[in-house]
Amino acid sequence: MLAKSGMQVIVVAASARQSALLVEKCKWMLRKAGVQKVSGDGTNAHSVLLSNGSTIIGLPCSAPTIRGFTADLLVMDDAAYIPDIPDVVYAAARPMLAATQGDLVVMSSAHEPIGFFWELMSQAPASGWVKRIVKGRDVPRFTAEFLAEERRALGQEAFSREYGCEFADVDSGVFQRPLVVKALREDVTPLFERNDSDRALP
Repeated sequence: MLAKSGMQVIVVAASARQSALLVEKCKWMLRKAGVQKVSGDGTNAHSVLLSNGSTIIGLPCSAPTIRGFTADLLVMDDAAYIPDIPDVVYAAARPMLAATQGDLVVMSSAHEPIGFFWELMSQAPASGWVKRIVKGRDVPRFTAEFLAEERRALGQEAFSREYGCEFADVDSGVFQRPLVVKALREDVTPLFERNDSDRALP
């Protein structure tokens, strides 16, 4: 965006605080790159406006309120934690790229095996997608001693999610997901058919 004037970067994360944090990291990187003046755009609370008209805007994780923006680059951070029932934020964000044919970057640590991020990561990359997996052991600043302590402190399952890029159920459910999936059958006629005209009782 330093070389291209008028470029608009939109950041969406699992919370407004996380979007703001990524925008602040962008400000730090711009200062490291020699940009002397890094300020907001005067409209959005978490934003950067460069002298060439390029902007970075951090948005809250809310499908109704992120609509209307146009992006040359859309970044979805902590994507595994973005609300996924039924992926309304993801669906609301993608049209930002329609007019520009811009780029979409989706990044996150692993979480539960559900939602658009898990679907993207569990399938072979579709046309136009590039998948990159960086595990804790591949990060130079993480020492073997640090990772060993994290494994001990977190337990194997949480460690595998946070540092091993492995999706797994968290312990908040009564039943584990694999058990529920095994109990589901599509060849059984349901006892009740849903009728969209039905109304809930007051």
